[in-house]
Amino acid sequence: MLILITGGSGCGKSSYAEDLCSRLAKGVPMYYIAAMRPFGEGSAEKIGRHRRMRAAKGFMTIERYTDLAGLVLFRSKTDDEKPVALLECIANLTANEMFDDEGNVRDPFGAVTEGIRTLAAQCSHLVVVTNDVGSDGGGYGDLTEEYVRVIGKINASVAAEADAVCEMVFGCPTVLKGALPELRGDAAAPREAQSETEEKDRKHMLLIVGAEGSGKRTYAEQLGYDLSSDRVLVHAEELVKGIAARDAKTVAKADVDSRVDAIMSGLGKYEVILANEVGNGVIPLEPEIRREREAAGRLTTLLAKRADTVVRMVCGIPTALKGTLPEAAEE
Repeated sequence: MLILITGGSGCGKSSYAEDLCSRLAKGVPMYYIAAMRPFGEGSAEKIGRHRRMRAAKGFMTIERYTDLAGLVLFRSKTDDEKPVALLECIANLTANEMFDDEGNVRDPFGAVTEGIRTLAAQCSHLVVVTNDVGSDGGGYGDLTEEYVRVIGKINASVAAEADAVCEMVFGCPTVLKGALPELRGDAAAPREAQSETEEKDRKHMLLIVGAEGSGKRTYAEQLGYDLSSDRVLVHAEELVKGIAARDAKTVAKADVDSRVDAIMSGLGKYEVILANEVGNGVIPLEPEIRREREAAGRLTTLLAKRADTVVRMVCGIPTALKGTLPEAAEE
């Protein structure tokens, strides 16, 4: 089975993919194919941290930056012995195949798609993670624009061959094709039971997410909420501005996460929270901007887990990612 999982920065797609592999493995080996080259400030720390986390889950990590088609995982006599593998991710693999150390540029489409096809043939289940890099309007240089286009082409090709395709939106999985096994701990799952006192004091929370100009404000007003009231928070993503400032480039991810958790602890008083999706598009080279995007994704994912209802706006159309769509206020 070939499964493609897409989404923006900090949306929970990697954790979801790992949990999915663990559920599918059923005793067979699990491999994590890591395509991220150690590059730039903080990458070594991030790679080491991810290795330790994956080892605890039973993954064997293989660093493979190019020539995925030449990778031999496991030779088995029967399909029942074939391993489960997770490839992280198409964006890194595409960059590695497209740009070499000498600055030469080549078309990565065939190398990436054939590599995924060859890897899938060796696995009982292959889960492939990719990024939504084409949703921020572009405006980059020619090479970056070509990189965005070819990733879109590769994503479409892999999705066409995949048995299932899933988009992660702040921890909420949306199946776009096929079907996936249900996982415990999904943001869409019912929240844990609380005591009577906690339940009495707890405010119902509605989280509305979407791109800038997607209709979040209008939708909230249609539901009868006054956006200027102290019950409503607009632009939750702005709460992490400066969380990894330019004068603090060496701030560890654990420190950023703890700061996000501290911000999150003060948001339970709101009944309605609006948040822009800022994690899509090309991943920035600047470490502080990357961390800020990831922090915004983490915060909104935590909000989605806490919220009773999560609504995503696309072109003014609301879709319930968790719970059911609330009814509009009567005139």
